[in-house]
Amino acid sequence: MAVLINDDFLNLNQWHTMASKSDWSLGALLVFEAVGNVFLLCYAAFCFVLLVNRRDILPNYITGLYIFVLVFTIADYAVASMIGYGSLDDKGGSGIFRAVLAAAIWIPYFQRSARVHRTFIVPYPASNYAYEQPAATQEKPAHDGIEQAEESSI
Repeated sequence: MAVLINDDFLNLNQWHTMASKSDWSLGALLVFEAVGNVFLLCYAAFCFVLLVNRRDILPNYITGLYIFVLVFTIADYAVASMIGYGSLDDKGGSGIFRAVLAAAIWIPYFQRSARVHRTFIVPYPASNYAYEQPAATQEKPAHDGIEQAEESSI
């Protein structure tokens, strides 16, 4: 896929050249990349939902996301270069460098930061999906002074 992402990405001749080679390794590489990218998209969406809901499990899952991105990027370029469709030129090297840099910054931040531990505090509730207490145990809201005075005079 690294070979296709250039100025000739939408060139039909480029795709016919790639498809005409009767090498199963290109098909396997494309399936590997498609499955990996779909999994990455779903995993990132799941982490986004955890982030919005401030769930306490987010730091562990987002650490897994950054590790997966790093491993997947390195494996993708390694497999592509083994079968002859990629190299660590400027595009390949920058993708790996970006994944290493993101992992080196965000994994320690999500694991060690006190701000993260104070922000993502919402546990999975046992009774319902809301973070509030069940309605039966909530206190009655306080009324203003006029209503309380009317109730006491009755």
